[in-house]
Amino acid sequence: MYHSGLASAGRGALYLNGVNTTRNISNVRIYNNTIHSGDASGLLVFLTSVNASFRNNIFYSENNQPYYSDSNYNGIRSSDYNAWYGRGVRPAWATGMNDLNNIDPLITSLAAHDFHLLAGSPAIDAGIDANAIATNDYDGVLRPQGGAFDIGAYEYISQTFHPADANQNNKIEMNELIAFIGKWKSAQATLTDVLTALDKWMRGM
Repeated sequence: MYHSGLASAGRGALYLNGVNTTRNISNVRIYNNTIHSGDASGLLVFLTSVNASFRNNIFYSENNQPYYSDSNYNGIRSSDYNAWYGRGVRPAWATGMNDLNNIDPLITSLAAHDFHLLAGSPAIDAGIDANAIATNDYDGVLRPQGGAFDIGAYEYISQTFHPADANQNNKIEMNELIAFIGKWKSAQATLTDVLTALDKWMRGM
C-alpha cells in the first residue's frame, strides 16, 4: 500500500490481519502514507500473522491515541524512514536509524484531511528511494521533487515567486510594480523581469 492518506475516528486507521495459519499475509509493504487519528485501538492494528515493512510513512497521533495494538500478533515488522508524532516515542519495534521520532512533520491541516507538507517540514527529503513501489505521490506528482523522497503521502513542491512579488501572494500589485521599476532604474532588476511584472499586473496576476 502506498501514497494514501488514512484517517479514522472510530477504529484503527489501518488493520493488518493474517486471519489464520492458512491465510497468512507476508511481504506487505506500507510505503509513503500519512496515517492519523484512530481510536483506543491505535493507528495500526496488527492481528495474527502479518509480515510487514514500513517506509516513508507519517504516523500522526492527533489526540494521543496509541500508535498501534497487536493482540495475538506473531508476525515480523520492519520499520525505517518513518515519522512518528503525537504519542511520544515511537513503538519499541520501530528501530530504524532514520526515523523522525516525535518531531512535528508540519502537515497543512489534519482537520481538513489536507496532508500536504508545509515549507520547512522535517519530512521533506527525509525518506528512502522507493521508486520500485511509489513513483508518484497521491496527487500524481513524480517522486522525488528534491534531493530525496519525502516522508508521507505527498511530495512537497517548492513555490517560486516573481521577484516583484514582495509579499509572495502570487499577485503583482501596483505598489510592488512601482517599487520594482525603481529597482530596475537603479540596476537592481532586469528589463525582462520588469516587463514580466508589468504583464502579470495587467492580467491581475
